[in-house]
Amino acid sequence: MAKRARIGRRGLLVPHPYPFLAAVFTVTALVGANPDEGIRPENLFAPVTLALLITLVGWAIGALAVRDRERQSAIALLVSLPLLTSGYIVGWIRANVVAGMTRDSMELGLSFALIVGGVWLVRRLPGSPTLSRFLNTLTAILLVFTVPAVLQLLRSSEQEVSPPVVQQIGESATRPDIYLFVLDAYSGAESLQEIYEFDNSPMLDSLRVRGFRFPNRPRANYTKTFLSVGSMMNRRYADDLIQVAGPDFSDRRPAHKALEFNQTIIDLKYLGYNFVYVGSSYPPMADNQLSNTRTGVDISREFESVWVRMTILDPIMRTICGVSLCKQPGIPFAAESAARTERQLGTLKSTVLRPGPKFVYAHLLLPHGPFRFGPLCERRPSRWTTGSDAVADTTANRLYIDQVECTNRKLLELVDAIRVESGDSAVILLQADHGYARFAGGMPPEFEVASADQVAERFDVFAAYAGPGSLADSLAAYQTPVNLFRTVFRVLWDVDEPPLADRHYWSGTRQPMLLTEVVLD
Repeated sequence: MAKRARIGRRGLLVPHPYPFLAAVFTVTALVGANPDEGIRPENLFAPVTLALLITLVGWAIGALAVRDRERQSAIALLVSLPLLTSGYIVGWIRANVVAGMTRDSMELGLSFALIVGGVWLVRRLPGSPTLSRFLNTLTAILLVFTVPAVLQLLRSSEQEVSPPVVQQIGESATRPDIYLFVLDAYSGAESLQEIYEFDNSPMLDSLRVRGFRFPNRPRANYTKTFLSVGSMMNRRYADDLIQVAGPDFSDRRPAHKALEFNQTIIDLKYLGYNFVYVGSSYPPMADNQLSNTRTGVDISREFESVWVRMTILDPIMRTICGVSLCKQPGIPFAAESAARTERQLGTLKSTVLRPGPKFVYAHLLLPHGPFRFGPLCERRPSRWTTGSDAVADTTANRLYIDQVECTNRKLLELVDAIRVESGDSAVILLQADHGYARFAGGMPPEFEVASADQVAERFDVFAAYAGPGSLADSLAAYQTPVNLFRTVFRVLWDVDEPPLADRHYWSGTRQPMLLTEVVLD
């Protein structure tokens, strides 16, 4: 009995810190690799908690398998690391060794094999205090390297706002309510017809009878949302932001600040507008600090979603959902659920009752994935593209068109709600940031990798404008969104902002600020 009690006390030894430091590092390293993704401190709580719990399970396994602190800590590390980095490991193997293997079975099987092999090896080797001290030091140093990126999240996000560039207008000057709905990845009518064999003319006809006008062959200026919308809202191209993007053209933080604290919002507020912002789950556009009325925007969960996809939690949740037919694959996190989008649309409908003059600005993650709505706006389990070849994925193409049809329904409902309150006096701007182009997860590659029809579709966008007097016709005279608010300010208030020449720039995901100018037909 005495011997058994002594073994029990030794089985509960306090572990070395390095397994837990390594677990936290899997989270903070992702922060350090994505410093400009709009991550908030709240986004770190769930990943850090889950990482520590997984490591705690590893330590418990070690306590059952061996009786000394050194080997218990080693087992905790060898159990937790495969589980917390399985997505990286399997991604590399699929890219370089066995691309055809099913990801979930491979990830689960490989993680199990690594854990069993690691526990077997540690049980047969003596514990090493020297190795433990080295690992404590190494993981502490690695964690320290990521501290600046984490501290950056805690810093005040206050921004020095640029002064207005417009002259004050008289009290009697017209100030119509302005609604801007940015539609993410809504391809233009040409691409919808040629690539998807979908005729969008009924939607255009419905808008036309409501007084909307359409540019001739509308095109995007940029292929990334933050650049496309940023240039539109600042009424100029992003040339100056390229100069401060860093040597690898990947630093998006200056561009994200210019997107949020943009010149159009500053000028409209100076002219007496009440600014209401309704954001999406896309981190750079989830909220806007200049908004006069906060609309209860949910915290973006994209960071947690990415972290989960790099861990064993992702295939486990997919497997559970496959067995139980749960409605939300990928829980506990989702890029944007149908319920969140519906709340956003409900908030937009309520804004029409707010007193004016008002500027209502919303980023709708529609018809962009994840595909979560059917053509009648019925909820569906969230899905991205399926299979490895997104271009040939006819299932994904059908899902996209279904979501386009739902988007059309929701837009007409919003337009009708605005018209009931404001009649024909409101300015309504429906503007896509870029086309869909069938990239997996919506992530465009480098220009040289994209096919010709993907390039064409990415620049081909949906656009429709309505407004009092000659404004709608004036807006429709220009092809690209960089001239959208230049025209609004010039026509409504005689601001000296002549139209800019149409320019088109491609940028990929790896170096989003490295721009390739494209000449379109």
